[in-house]
Amino acid sequence: MRQRPFPIVTAIVFAVTAVAEVLQWTVPGWGAALERDPAGLTWGHWWRLFSPLLTQMASPGVSGTAQFVSNMLFLAVIGVGAEWVLGPRWWLAGYAVGGVAGQATGYWLEPPGGGTSVAVLGGAALLAVAVVLGRALGLAA
Repeated sequence: MRQRPFPIVTAIVFAVTAVAEVLQWTVPGWGAALERDPAGLTWGHWWRLFSPLLTQMASPGVSGTAQFVSNMLFLAVIGVGAEWVLGPRWWLAGYAVGGVAGQATGYWLEPPGGGTSVAVLGGAALLAVAVVLGRALGLAA
């Protein structure tokens, strides 16, 4: 059986996301500086296009903690699988495109906030498409 490579991209995304979300709970103003905030975009805060992926909620309530734990669990499981099947570049592309598209939709439909679940879903969707297409084309078992 072939040994799988260490999922380095998933590990880096996991570490950066975990550190940023923990900082939101320990450094006053950190979460507010990163969250999805339409007014911030009008003030020239360009980083708010992707920084909501690094914060969960403006205040770490019980639901914020539960969301953080579940999002990190799904990021680890889906990230490792997607990186092994798709490769690190495609996994990161799915994560980034899903995340930015999800946050852009959030700017349109949702109040200020953020979260990593849309990015994880982007990677999961790309993985699902690859598996379905691979099976349809006879490329996967």
